[in-house]
Amino acid sequence: MSVPTIIQLRAWTDQARCALQKTPSRVALLGLYVAFIIFLKSLYLWAPQYDLEWRLNNLQVLVVDYDGGLLGLQLNTTYQTLSGPTFPHFTFSTQHDFETEDEIFHAVKRQSYWGAIYTRPNASSRIAATTNEPFNVEQGLGEANLVYVWNEANYPTVGSWIRNSLKQASEDIRLNFVLSRTFAALPVGDDISTQTVQATLGAVSNVLQPLEMTACAGKALGQAAFNHLAMIALSTGSEAFLQIFARTIVRSSKIRGHVKFRLYCVAGTFFSCFLGLAMTASPWVVRGRAGSNLGGREFFLSWMALWAGSITIYAVSCALRTWAQGPLSTKPLTMIWMAMNAASAFVPIEISPTIFRCNWILPGHAVYRLLVTVWCRAGTWETAIVVPVLAFWFGLGTFCTWWGMTKGEKEV
Repeated sequence: MSVPTIIQLRAWTDQARCALQKTPSRVALLGLYVAFIIFLKSLYLWAPQYDLEWRLNNLQVLVVDYDGGLLGLQLNTTYQTLSGPTFPHFTFSTQHDFETEDEIFHAVKRQSYWGAIYTRPNASSRIAATTNEPFNVEQGLGEANLVYVWNEANYPTVGSWIRNSLKQASEDIRLNFVLSRTFAALPVGDDISTQTVQATLGAVSNVLQPLEMTACAGKALGQAAFNHLAMIALSTGSEAFLQIFARTIVRSSKIRGHVKFRLYCVAGTFFSCFLGLAMTASPWVVRGRAGSNLGGREFFLSWMALWAGSITIYAVSCALRTWAQGPLSTKPLTMIWMAMNAASAFVPIEISPTIFRCNWILPGHAVYRLLVTVWCRAGTWETAIVVPVLAFWFGLGTFCTWWGMTKGEKEV
């Protein structure tokens, strides 16, 4: 091994000095650039969730008064007291619009309303009978006179707020009815004993115990983690697979043009199938703890929905990597694309800020609507536009990838 000469040592020293002079500024600028991209991504994820509770009045809750008596009047009075920006909007309908309770249940199930609260027929008559016979323990205990329904699968976080609002309204109706209507109607003087007053108020309070029902059978926490995690995994999984596939298979084989495009199509189809299956199977692996308690039909349909979403996002990721050459342009675009799709499934459009009202055009939101439709076994108008949205993005990504690979001879 030869000993370095003085000239070589000076040359190495000069190179090291130049590198030290240039590297700090480049590293600082590169770090600032990456941090700024992550800042934009985080900002996009957090912005839709800012002050959500102050826009709850944009959510519609169905109200039907089958009773037509004092209980229905108390329901209306209680809502006027609670109404505000942090309380959902009650939409009052007649029993001619919803002739049976099953129609109300199905309206919440297909997400036409975020929840519903209604009085049972002849509820006021049963309450009056309870007032007349307060010591009859079995009086009026046959059925609930006040019922509220909520949907635990449709945006579980927002759904829990709806549930709490309906529970608060029901408890206020119960309390106000007992105090302002039952207690005020009792005779004054020595004609009634304290024991009778207590028994009457207690009996009326018991028959006004609200019945809570949920329109979907799935577990809210498991679905929330599953659906939101899927939106992120579809984008990150596609990007990771494209990097590995391009470096290990495509570039090593030196293929070009149409053959390369067909190879990417075949690989994307199989990868999307496997990714959709993996995301669908994860809740079933931990079934009984955090997974869904739904059956084989929902498993298959969830797989199909995630397969469609995965191959769509894969096609767009291919197009981004084909036309945005270089890591400084590819990575930021991919991160922003992932953030947009993930954020589109976090918050309902009804209570999203103005700049997020167009989230329905993103494939992430389309896949989420498909998943909610599978959980609820009923869809909304948004479900009807899911297929056109996915078809548009899949066609756009596929065409841009084909054009770049075959006409422009670009690398992914």
